[in-house]
Amino acid sequence: MEKFSNKNKVILPPEEAQFQSNTLSGIYKNRLQERTILENNPEVQLVGVDSFKNGSFFGKVDFEGNVILPKEDLLVNIQDEFTDINDFKINPLLETGINSLYYTRRVDFATNKNNIAEIGEKIFTIDSAYDQDPIEKYYEICTNHISEIFLEEEDLSSQVSDFYSFVDFVITLLENKEISKKILLSEFILSSDFSPTDTGLAYDVDNDVNPSDREGIKQAYNDNPDFINVSYLLLENGIRYDQNIPWRFYLDLSSEYFFTNYFNNNSNKDLSQAFFEEYYYPVQGTLFEFQALFELLYKSYLKIYNEDSYYYKVNNKCNYNSYLRKRKYLNYKDFKSYYNNNLKNNILKEYIKILNIIYRPDTHYMELLKKISPMKKRLDISKLVGYTYNTIKTCSKQTRRKNVLSNTSKQGISSRSSY
Repeated sequence: MEKFSNKNKVILPPEEAQFQSNTLSGIYKNRLQERTILENNPEVQLVGVDSFKNGSFFGKVDFEGNVILPKEDLLVNIQDEFTDINDFKINPLLETGINSLYYTRRVDFATNKNNIAEIGEKIFTIDSAYDQDPIEKYYEICTNHISEIFLEEEDLSSQVSDFYSFVDFVITLLENKEISKKILLSEFILSSDFSPTDTGLAYDVDNDVNPSDREGIKQAYNDNPDFINVSYLLLENGIRYDQNIPWRFYLDLSSEYFFTNYFNNNSNKDLSQAFFEEYYYPVQGTLFEFQALFELLYKSYLKIYNEDSYYYKVNNKCNYNSYLRKRKYLNYKDFKSYYNNNLKNNILKEYIKILNIIYRPDTHYMELLKKISPMKKRLDISKLVGYTYNTIKTCSKQTRRKNVLSNTSKQGISSRSSY
């Protein structure tokens, strides 16, 4: 009997294996639990990742729950055999798994052995993977959203005469919940606007699926014996599909293949985290995220200036009388000068206001400012940003409710997956 045959195998869905954790780090701990079950129960085979139960952050966070982005220069291009898109990239270990499976089983696929040729061809036709700088995606989606809201808010937008008043405008929108916390890069990564494929830890093989056709999806994937057979082959090569989005495949950090190729059969947690430290960098509470936020605000103002340069200035002496004024242009050189000269003053204050609204709406801004200000002289800007973020986020009631993993903002968050 072929090793990948599903005969005499007990397919045990993850929800029946009592994986209860919805925390960010729990996602990977669940995978390790699955591996232990497989080793101790050879008759059991866990097939797909249950992203609905375990959260939609798989591929977006590291083993300790830190939001991540890939070191782009370490991603590798997907070979021409698997896609028509030249720009697709993935993590090198995922690419190794795809190649290994393809070349070791190509005879099976070519000869239709075990009736897997057709589904095998589908599995190796990659339709979606990393193909755009995540930061550019963040800027593009968020600037468009802010611009749309701006054009709808005539009363508020009429008060925006320059970049500085525009930042106040955005903070007001955030306070009024007209724009979301996704203006922070880490929150954007955790949102449905950002896919696990954007980190290189996953890829999709079918862009034409109708997500609402659940019955059709079950027939094509979950209940398809040929697909199940191929899924065993994928598991042997460190790749696991998503039960709820079965056309999506992940690098399985708990697989035998992964441990053999990266950990040398050692399941130590520190080694698991070492994989992320090698290929990824943390985002939340970093100077990088801080800089990206204000670059986003500048790009948003520039977009608005180009699309809607004029505003109505109300004559305070005659409220019924108003006249057109042009908003002040701010070139990038002057923006950077303002940013660099005000890092620990106005820029930091704006950052505190934004974090205050997102994570500590029950606390007055001045209370937080008073707590953070004494650290300005003691810390460089990078450490000051981290201190500010951790002080505001990890002490919030929201975070306490969802279990603080440590004093460095490793927060547990439950979620639903999205397409």
